[in-house]
Amino acid sequence: MKTLFSSAIALSLLLGFTAPVTAAPGSMTQATCKKWIKWGDRFGNSPRLKKGTALDSFCNTDCKPGAGVAICRPTLDALKGKPDPKLQAAVGDLFFFWGNKKDDKRKRMCVKTSCRVSNWQLAPVVYQLPNAKELLTKFFKSKETMDMICSEKGPMARALWYLADKSTLDVLIDSYGNTLCNPGHAKNTLPLIHLLGPNDAQKKKLEGYCEKVFAGPYQGDLRNAKDVIPACYRYLANVGTKNDDLLEYVRQGSANGVEALRALAILDAKGSKKTFKKRLAKEKKRKKIYVKGGKKKEMDTWRGHMEAVVSALGLGYKNKDAKKAINWWLSYNVSWKNLNDPSGFESLVLTAPFFPKDKNLLKAIEKGYKTVLKAADEKDNLTVYALRAAIGLAQMGSKKGLPTIIDALKGTDKGHQEEALRGIGGITYHWGTFRWGTGGLKVGGKDGLKKGDVEKLITTILKKFKFMGKNQHAATLAVLDLRARLKAAGL
Repeated sequence: MKTLFSSAIALSLLLGFTAPVTAAPGSMTQATCKKWIKWGDRFGNSPRLKKGTALDSFCNTDCKPGAGVAICRPTLDALKGKPDPKLQAAVGDLFFFWGNKKDDKRKRMCVKTSCRVSNWQLAPVVYQLPNAKELLTKFFKSKETMDMICSEKGPMARALWYLADKSTLDVLIDSYGNTLCNPGHAKNTLPLIHLLGPNDAQKKKLEGYCEKVFAGPYQGDLRNAKDVIPACYRYLANVGTKNDDLLEYVRQGSANGVEALRALAILDAKGSKKTFKKRLAKEKKRKKIYVKGGKKKEMDTWRGHMEAVVSALGLGYKNKDAKKAINWWLSYNVSWKNLNDPSGFESLVLTAPFFPKDKNLLKAIEKGYKTVLKAADEKDNLTVYALRAAIGLAQMGSKKGLPTIIDALKGTDKGHQEEALRGIGGITYHWGTFRWGTGGLKVGGKDGLKKGDVEKLITTILKKFKFMGKNQHAATLAVLDLRARLKAAGL
């Protein structure tokens, strides 16, 4: 049977093949299979890894089944740039596809149940294989493979992003047309594409793809493509599309979707200000509020839910009403010893990074962060709000909050540690999130974090990695994402 790609990565896990399958006649001749596998027999016993091989060690000792490549024992050395050569070779040789017959549409793998290691898709990047780009791009170039290996497409695309190689953009963009079974490769990477600087032709392709996704119908080749709509909103906002039809799709979606509303605020703020004024006005209430000294004072307040925050940011900090609302959400009430509106505060600091940089808004958030950080010394439950503000600032390119993020990474509170890791890149998808804002830092350029700032975060993660327990997964993703952003920014 013809190999779809030789020397590929670990593709056995998560596919859930339960029926025992013996080797197809042709597969016994495959050198990679014979090197690592003891084939099943006619009684239905499944293939097994040969004992004593590097691959057996990788799957059953170093990376125990279910634990995952991202958190297995040798990962830290690999992330530090010292991958074990034997394991590196095993990862490169791991698995490829074969079928029983020419008409067999179900492609199987050399090894299936023998090596259930999650996060296998990251292995070429974690172990820094020289041919990682070749292995990953071969996957996306095969329509046959893409049609059958459904849930694996998203993580594979993320692995390709971690390489931050602009030469892979066409391969990735062309693959978006295949949404059969699962469009995860599109929804996971569309919000990142702009960081690699797509050219005009690539932007045109992506606009055509998003228009097709918006229009539907969601069946046939576009089955499940509806999941990509929020990612298209975010991509179009990131590149500042001028396409009238696509802008209209965003306007139509803004009535019932935060992603669309935010994209509309970024893309068409001037034309949408009337809508945002109405939305913000609905949230305005005149109330008597306790102020310093325990006295009550009648003043304007705003409910701090996401739509209200996006409306205020869409109007801009220069707008009188928007400025008042934003300052209200950022303020700390001394009498209450709490934020005026905790929900409004966190929605604001984690939504502002999506918008073009406004220096006055940035200063206001920095001031609010300092106030909450100081108040957290007296009231522990405010610590998490200081952390979320620090994450928002870092995503805006400000290093003012980095000490708080580093403290969380070093600390023993696993919840805060997880928030810090996910906020700086430790998540596998970039749309549909709230608490982690954009899910990645603004790096390089005039307004982004400097190389030294990012490297300090990476060093901190690697130093504390072995103590992070379940958060090692997010730690690995954060390191890979931070390095990708450095590379994409030319740093």
